Amino acid sequence: METAIAAVRYVLDVDEEFFRAIQSINTGKGVGWNSPYKVLYVRGLQDRVRSFVNGGSPDLGKPHTLGMEPCMECNWKCQFCSYASRNGRAKELRGFEGSATVNIPAETLLELLDFMISARAASCWGGGGEHTMWRDPSGQMSRKESTIWLRDNILNVLGEEGLPMSAVTNMVLADIFAETWMKYHVYLMMNVPSTNPTVFEVVNGTKTLTRVLSNIKFIIDNREKYSVDRKARGLNPRVKLDARVVVNETNAESLVETAEELIGLGVDFVGFRCAGDFEGLGNGISADGVDKLRKYLQSNESRIAQLDPKRTNLCKLLKGESTNGNMTLLIDGACTEGVRCWVQLLGLRGVPVPSGYYPCTQFAGREVDDRNDSPWSAGSFSSSLDDIVNSQRHRHVSHLHSEQTANGVCPEMNMCSQRMFNKVIEEMYKLVLAGYEIPQIEYDSPGFRQSIVKDDGWFI
Repeated sequence: METAIAAVRYVLDVDEEFFRAIQSINTGKGVGWNSPYKVLYVRGLQDRVRSFVNGGSPDLGKPHTLGMEPCMECNWKCQFCSYASRNGRAKELRGFEGSATVNIPAETLLELLDFMISARAASCWGGGGEHTMWRDPSGQMSRKESTIWLRDNILNVLGEEGLPMSAVTNMVLADIFAETWMKYHVYLMMNVPSTNPTVFEVVNGTKTLTRVLSNIKFIIDNREKYSVDRKARGLNPRVKLDARVVVNETNAESLVETAEELIGLGVDFVGFRCAGDFEGLGNGISADGVDKLRKYLQSNESRIAQLDPKRTNLCKLLKGESTNGNMTLLIDGACTEGVRCWVQLLGLRGVPVPSGYYPCTQFAGREVDDRNDSPWSAGSFSSSLDDIVNSQRHRHVSHLHSEQTANGVCPEMNMCSQRMFNKVIEEMYKLVLAGYEIPQIEYDSPGFRQSIVKDDGWFI
């Protein structure tokens, strides 16, 4: 086996870590939280790749990950934010009168809820703008009544249905959602631009840092109380808390103190990535900013060396080779490898929004305009999942998305959360193409339910 692996590695020049991952895949221990090789655990992935290798159109199957984006509003106005439509610039920048700034109506969210429950995806995540800011556009509920309704009628129901959930949030409204997150969510990604009050305020235009840190500490101090019930639901004993720090010129010289304080607070992982100019707004980190960042990191090398590399990617960032979970930090410009989007091509992700069902958040974001005839949509989410998955339109749109990505149309191609997963699947594709037999994953083995997919929660 070792000789065969060495031979295949030599011929195909693929990553050695890939082989370590596939050899340990049936041990029940899974792969590391920061490893993109988690994608190997997607049920049916190998069969989909083999079908593609054999010249067929792969059976797309049900999506591994479903996303819900209740609104595109936010209570912050970050310098690097790519949600142009939130600021009323949809027509100017995207060419249509989109409704991305409009909250999804309550009745539509209930339809989305039924759709997500029927799909039984391995992972569900909440995002958009700041999803906790949702407000029923009918005007029948106040802002606070709306957020409580979202918590009780959507998130808690998904949790009671046993669907593993993740969320991206800035933690400002955590007092309303904390119990739900601690009971039902496997993972929270928290946006924290800096723990320096002055820098924090300049980046996002608010004075909410004290509240954010207080809410984070509350969850850290109380999440163990829900461990017994969580284990009974098949979840990890406590919700995993990761902080994401998007780096731009403003906060580039406060990264070390931010990592030190958040780790000291008890945050599980503090990840850094550079701001990307996804919508041509000029808000990505500049070449001068990258140079400034590099010099700052080098001057703080001794402090960075004291940080636990299992709890932050700042150590790797110093070397310019960092990954934060499924996000690659590129401080030396764009990366052109792995431009084929396997995640779209194999139907691994689904994003149901009012205008339809999309294989990708980026393309859904372009078309959130309440039309059901979008060329990027695989169908209407009001249809059953069985009517969408593997339909002729679903296959066509998945190929269309992937082709557009390969042609450089996708603005997130070089910093997308899918890029590292695509690289792993590309390696699997090359192995299957060469006739190498990848060990089958025992999805139904006793250890798999408590493997890293269920334990830590992750989303493609």
